[in-house]
Amino acid sequence: MAGWSSGKGGGTAATRSDADWREGARVPIGLADSSRSMKPSSITTPLLIPFLLAFLLLTMQANLSCAAGGTATHDRPPDTHSPTTSPLAHPMAVRSHLSRVYVGTAAHYSPPYTPTACYGKDPAQFPSNNIFAAAGEEIWNNGIACGRYFLVRCISASVSGTCIPNQNIQVRIVDRALSSPSRPSRNGATIVLSMTAFSKIAKSSAVAINVEYQQYVLLLT
Repeated sequence: MAGWSSGKGGGTAATRSDADWREGARVPIGLADSSRSMKPSSITTPLLIPFLLAFLLLTMQANLSCAAGGTATHDRPPDTHSPTTSPLAHPMAVRSHLSRVYVGTAAHYSPPYTPTACYGKDPAQFPSNNIFAAAGEEIWNNGIACGRYFLVRCISASVSGTCIPNQNIQVRIVDRALSSPSRPSRNGATIVLSMTAFSKIAKSSAVAINVEYQQYVLLLT
């Protein structure tokens, strides 16, 4: 402890114990303790460590969240109820394409219409309006004509006034004229129409007529 002692001059002076001078010569005790506790190495490092740890943890959590979010979005099946995937949101568009126009002949035939060379006895092969046809050898093409649609228009006949003006029909090929159960009104016709189809474009009393025809293709996009 500090004590008081007499000097040669008769005055008094404060003296230090050995412990007071142990940390450094001629440095007051309070100042020595203060400088020792305020060293940057003893203050800055302990304070920065928690902040660095917190920053690293936040960064790791953000990276994990992004990775998880990306995986979930990629693996999630499409929402079938969303507007982008609903069939009603993007209805299938139907476009038509017409081939070049050909000139040929058309005859007609009567029931029975089954069995057909294309679909046998299946009743679903006939359109509800009964407008269908059998293909002549000119368009039969080894059965490729089955199911195809043709636009047909009467252009002339042996008897004047047979054609119905400004009328055309769209017929579906369901049979081969050469082997149809009912024989055509004239052999060798390009296309043989059902009686309903024939009467739409010409007088039903006619045996055969000259027609323009072209394949009618439906394109679904």
